[in-house]
Formats: sequence, structure tokens, C-alpha cells
Amino acid sequence: MATAPDPEVLCSTDGKDKFQRISRLLISGGTTLLREVFDQICPPFQLPSKLKDPTTKKQLKAAKLTKPQRNCLYPSPGTYGESKDFDITLLFALLRTICNLPRPSTGWDILPAPADHSLVAELARIKHYRNAVYGHVKGNMEITDDEFLQLWKDIGQALIGVAANLGPTSKRNDWQTKIDKLLKDPLTAEDERNVQELQEWYKKDEDIKKSLDQLVDTTQKGKDSIERMEKNFEEIKKYLSELHELRPISCPNCTCTDAAILPVKLSCEIYAHSDQQGDLCGMSVNGDASRATAQEVLNQIAKSYLQIVESSTKKEFNEFMEYLTRMGKVLVVDVIKGSLMIKVGCRSVQILSDLYIDFLTGHLNALAQEHLVTERVLTKFALMEAKLTTNISENEYRNCRKQLMVYAGECGL
Repeated sequence: MATAPDPEVLCSTDGKDKFQRISRLLISGGTTLLREVFDQICPPFQLPSKLKDPTTKKQLKAAKLTKPQRNCLYPSPGTYGESKDFDITLLFALLRTICNLPRPSTGWDILPAPADHSLVAELARIKHYRNAVYGHVKGNMEITDDEFLQLWKDIGQALIGVAANLGPTSKRNDWQTKIDKLLKDPLTAEDERNVQELQEWYKKDEDIKKSLDQLVDTTQKGKDSIERMEKNFEEIKKYLSELHELRPISCPNCTCTDAAILPVKLSCEIYAHSDQQGDLCGMSVNGDASRATAQEVLNQIAKSYLQIVESSTKKEFNEFMEYLTRMGKVLVVDVIKGSLMIKVGCRSVQILSDLYIDFLTGHLNALAQEHLVTERVLTKFALMEAKLTTNISENEYRNCRKQLMVYAGECGL
């Protein structure tokens, strides 16, 4: 339970009034200007399609938004937020992520050079002065006369600098007038909320910095993993070669029964739109209802994209299935508890090996994720994300290899 604040902290003083005025300038003025910047980059009429874009959703997920922020962007399935409802914390996060603003020359956490008056430099200044103001929160939330005059000047110039990047000279003059008015207007209850928003903005920024540090670490591990994968790719081919002395075998005169049937298992992990809780198909995470919902996602994928097709069909079909039919004849897709089973008829050892290598290297999984997890599926089930996993049993692969060698011998190859 939070401790009650010191009564002395709650008493109004000249220093506290100055602190609230600085917070009002930073939060009220900053929110208005950042919203204008955001609306210029992403006009309100384009915002729904922007938020609907899967790339945007991935960027927002990486930004580690809070649940209230996600709800502000996505109030309910199929509906999207409006910038007029975004606070300064969310606006700053959106500008740095989905608006793809370039990184300032000195970074976001260092005060830019005095000669740099680019938009991103002015935004970095606002963030820097925000930190300076927040430093007073840890005390009695008071600012001395000298501190107040310097901070008011610095923050005001940064805000005017943002305005200068948005429009003509008249916009600078308009904002100078607004800043002068904020200095003289009497304080209200709204100014106390500005202080709270200042605290939330700072704390959220600190969380983002921690997440970015973790992301850098994860990215480096990812690079190391890719390097290991590239190094091991030839070893994978060597491993397969040692298993069965790999050589191309193809018989155009073979019948359908001459194809070795390789099962490809497809399972799924879903993340609900509202609470981001994961539900792994086939595992009890949130009870039967969650498993049923996950199974429904798989069933919908099977119905929409995994129709039974022949390699020679002229009907347009999903790219994932197109890939599989290039590998061999897709015989059937079975919907079983907790997963889908795609049975692919491979007619040569080379095709079989190519398919297995793609599975081992993750290429098959990437294809499934890209072409089967569509916006239509996510919207239908109100999901933020669905992760697919493909699996091919090594024993099944070995059996198919032996079967194809038998067919090859019967054909005299």
C-alpha cells in the first residue's frame, strides 16, 4: 500500500506553483504540438489503415505499450483510436515507432547540438528538459526562480522549434503568444493532472529504455544464431547425405501411389487482442474455451488457405500451398485435435530432402507464418498475433526416403 504523502508536500507554495506551470508548458504545449506532428505524418483519415497494417502491429508490440495505450489505439475489434485521444506519452512512442522518425544525430537521450534545429532534435530537447523537470518530482516538487526562468526559456524555445518545423513563420509567432499566455493564466485542477502525466511519461520512457537494452541483447543473440545457422547449413546437408547418400531421383511416369507421403504438422499459439495472454494449441492455458478458440483459428486457416489442390491446377491458391505443391502433390489436410496435419506426396528424394532442409532451417515455418496468419484471420478472432509452428518427424522423413528408394529401384533408376 502506498504511503500517504507528507502534508507539507501538499501545501501550495510559490515554488510548487512554478513547478506546475513548467509541467503545464511541457505537457499541455507538448501534447498539442506532438499531435500536430503526428497528424501531419499520419493524417487522421489514414490512421485506421495504418493501425490495421501487420507491420505497424509488430512495431507497436516491440514498443511495449501499456494495456491502456493499446486500448486507446484499438478500443475494440475492428475499431481504431483517434489522435485527439492520445496523450503525450503515447504520441512520443508512436512518433518514434510507426512514424519512423530518424534518430537524432546525438541520439534520443543526449541534448542535441545548439545548431541542430531539426524536428527530431527539438523533440529530443523536449525529452531532455522533461527529465530535468522530473528531477524535482523526487523532492517537494518545487522550482526556484532561477531554475524556472531557465527551464521556461529552454522548453519554450524547443516547442517553438517544433512549430517552426510544422509551418511558416506565423506558426512560430502563434506559439510564442500561446507560451506567453500559459505563463500568465491562473493554475487549475488540470495542472495537477499535468504533473501526474509528466510522471507517467518519464516512467514509461524508462521502461522503454530497459526494453531496448533487452532488445539489443536479443538482437545480438539473433545475429549469433544466424551466423551459427549459416555455419551449420552445410553440416545439415552433410548430415542428410550421410543418412541416405543424397542423389536426385525422379520418375515422371510414376503414378500417385509412387509418391511417399510426408506428414507436415502445423500447430499454433495465439495471443488475445485484449489481454495478450498466450494460448498454446493442445495445452490447457485458459481452460477449454481457450483451446477451442485456438482450434477454431486452425480450422479457419485450413478452410481458407489449405484446400486440397493438385500441382497442375489452374486455380489461384495461397503461396504456402503453392510452395508445397512445388515440392509434391498435396494429398489431404487433416484437422486433428491441437493441430493440422498436411500430408504431402513427394515423388523424388531430391524434393523430399529440399522440403526437409527447409524445415530444419526454419524456411518452411517462415512461409507458413507469412502466408497463413493473415489480417482476416486475426480480425475474425480478435487476435493481436498468432504464431504457427511446423514440424516434420525425422522418423517420417527416413521412412519416406526408404520408400522412394524402393520406387526408384522398381523404375530401374
